[in-house]
Amino acid sequence: MIASILTIPQSLDTKADDLFRRFVREADGIVDAYQLETESEIAVVSIWVSEAKRQAYMGSQLAADVAKAYPQGTRRLYSVRNVK
Repeated sequence: MIASILTIPQSLDTKADDLFRRFVREADGIVDAYQLETESEIAVVSIWVSEAKRQAYMGSQLAADVAKAYPQGTRRLYSVRNVK
């Protein structure tokens, strides 16, 4: 499994909430996903069944829509070592 964390600035609109719901609904291969918030940023943590599924998502229209909505977003990848 692989984990991805996308960090974007906090905004007053609901665009992030709408994209998160669409992401959870449409992205194939997600084991779990969380949207975390502070006053200044939003972090979307997603756990993927495999790197191949995440890569397929990265080539999708949904990933392009997220990148277009949040060009300043940063992504980091992590290997998942411990699973409950």
